[in-house]
Amino acid sequence: MHLGKIELNPTLSGYWGCYPDRIKEKSISTSLTGEDLSALSSQSTTTNEGEEGKEKIIAGRITLANFPNNICFVVEGQDHTHASADEKAYWTETFDALSQEWVHDALTAGVEKGVLSSRGCYSPAATSTSTSISTFTPAEARYPLTLGRDVQLFYFTDLGHMEKLGRTNAAHVKLRRAFMEAYGPGGVLFGGGLSLWVETAVLRGEDIRAEYVGCLEGTGLLGLRGHDAFASGV
Repeated sequence: MHLGKIELNPTLSGYWGCYPDRIKEKSISTSLTGEDLSALSSQSTTTNEGEEGKEKIIAGRITLANFPNNICFVVEGQDHTHASADEKAYWTETFDALSQEWVHDALTAGVEKGVLSSRGCYSPAATSTSTSISTFTPAEARYPLTLGRDVQLFYFTDLGHMEKLGRTNAAHVKLRRAFMEAYGPGGVLFGGGLSLWVETAVLRGEDIRAEYVGCLEGTGLLGLRGHDAFASGV
């Protein structure tokens, strides 16, 4: 796979707006219209249940070959594997409630806030971050966080909606501020073992082709296949 030349931009990081600043191409807004978004908001982007409470599986092969321009695919990850016991304890006590709330809000935001599809990945066997004071516990949160390695996948309508969600979510704003204070120079967790990352990709419609074989309803962009902007084939 060839992804082009890697360009390091250490000065273009750590501030609101750094993601679009790194992209030379500035025509990166969604090609979806307001009518498109209104229609999409009524379609499923989550796993549905069929008869007797069973998850609904779409039989056969379905391909999607028609996509709007500038969908933003985002991978967010957190890995506590190499964090010390003290760091994990501090994270659980200080960041758990806010991080649970933020991830829950992002994963359930829906098309109205620019999220076409979302998925949370974690190991149920990993130690939970939750405490008794958390707003969202593993039993309540749709995708709980752990003290292992967690990954969240998002398809946003465009990069602008991804940034807007982060800027306007109160839990994320508080979490980001507290995180920078704790892990920044002079902070109590500076040099800690936590790994935290965000990967973003702005995709042209012609660069995407999706194929689903025997998948659950709502997998990826499968739930949007009935809309003209996400035409499906056989």
